[in-house]
Amino acid sequence: NMKKIFLLLLSLLLVVGCSNNEEKDPIIDDDSNIEEKELKEPIVDWCQVYNPNGFNTVTCLLTNPNKVDIEVTYDLVYYKDGKEIARSENYSNFNVSPKHKDVIWGNVGIPDPSKVEEVKMENIQVFESYNKSIDAEIKHTDTKDGYEYFSIKHEKDPEVSTVSFFLYNDVNKNKKCDKGELVVVSTSSTFEKEDTVYFEIEGYDYTNYEIFYNAY
Repeated sequence: NMKKIFLLLLSLLLVVGCSNNEEKDPIIDDDSNIEEKELKEPIVDWCQVYNPNGFNTVTCLLTNPNKVDIEVTYDLVYYKDGKEIARSENYSNFNVSPKHKDVIWGNVGIPDPSKVEEVKMENIQVFESYNKSIDAEIKHTDTKDGYEYFSIKHEKDPEVSTVSFFLYNDVNKNKKCDKGELVVVSTSSTFEKEDTVYFEIEGYDYTNYEIFYNAY
């Protein structure tokens, strides 16, 4: 009898122990443990509508305020006196790094610069980039035969790397290109880890240049 009582008590203790353990186990809610990445919209530093070579052109500087590379689709909307006068639809920027600025550029369907007071990004959609951006180092190497030459070295082989040279007149003497100072944008692309990029000196009056790039 004592043996039966002992086995019964042991069984009760095991049952109670299991019940207590089950009650102490937290309820796992998968959704509560997922930290959703809320991506911020990119910031437009400035936009300039101008006509450098017979084509109405828009150029903007873009900052990625997130910690990750982003892709963004949007419309560029042109305003005067608070009213929309034109719209460039379905623009996109890919592999926008949070480490340096990216460039918006277009010269098709852009309104007359004299009719534009403000440019805004609208209908913005932001996604984390599938491809990762690549950092690069760009250094001036030579001025020869009407061209400025630069060496470019990437941290790894790029699929493509596009360098934008902003030729501008530094009116406010702050050594960077601001809205209203841009004369023309010259681009040079490479697919190599180390290469030479360049822009042509002649044809435009400018005092300075600033370099931006997008590589992935």
